[in-house]
Amino acid sequence: MLTLDKLLQFPIFERAKVLAGAKGLDNPIEWSHIIDVPNIIEMVGEGRQLIITTGQGLPKSAPAQKKFIAELAAAGLSGIIISVGGKFLQKIPRAFISAADALDFPIITIPSDVRFVDITRLIHEKIVSRQYALLKESDHIHQTLTQIVLEGGGLQDLADALSELVERSVTIEDPALNLLAHATHGKIDRARLESIEGGGTPEVIRRFVREKGILDKVKNSLKPMPVPAFPEHGMTKRIVAPILVEKQL
Repeated sequence: MLTLDKLLQFPIFERAKVLAGAKGLDNPIEWSHIIDVPNIIEMVGEGRQLIITTGQGLPKSAPAQKKFIAELAAAGLSGIIISVGGKFLQKIPRAFISAADALDFPIITIPSDVRFVDITRLIHEKIVSRQYALLKESDHIHQTLTQIVLEGGGLQDLADALSELVERSVTIEDPALNLLAHATHGKIDRARLESIEGGGTPEVIRRFVREKGILDKVKNSLKPMPVPAFPEHGMTKRIVAPILVEKQL
């Protein structure tokens, strides 16, 4: 996945400067927008998007500048790239920097002679290329698992193959979260170990996913869902995906 720190490795950013929010440079980028209006959130909505601007429409007062950065961070945007040294902005106000540092929201500056179109073209080419690669990989996984089923393979065969394909540990459980098959890849967390040894998801984790509504969302949407980490009980982040047999979960 393209992140800010990976983006900054490209030659077009050799004169870029990270003025604030360096701890957020691992933020992923799903798209980018060139915007010079103050109501950015209304224009792009929420999500992992990178804003590129000349600074023309940025707030002028310190309180408004702090509020502006807080809104961008709260919306989950990746960061903001601001052109400096040109017609509209010579330097970044201190209020922007302090607010962004407090929220780990990256502010990156570029010289005014760097063309925005070159930045967006680079970003979008990388994103589209990755999406195509993901589609190919998804299709390969689907075909591999389908072939296992057609050849009479069981759940353990599916778990072994999927674990090898995605290079992650896999557990297959029934709707009541009782263990049916598993395959490990590398080091596993405590919660997964307890699931394997106990024959199913531990009760404390079951309560956690029920309270988060994750199982209901999976059953209703029949789509994969992310499961947040539960470090207090030794669980790292997960993806839970439904398995349908003749349209039955």
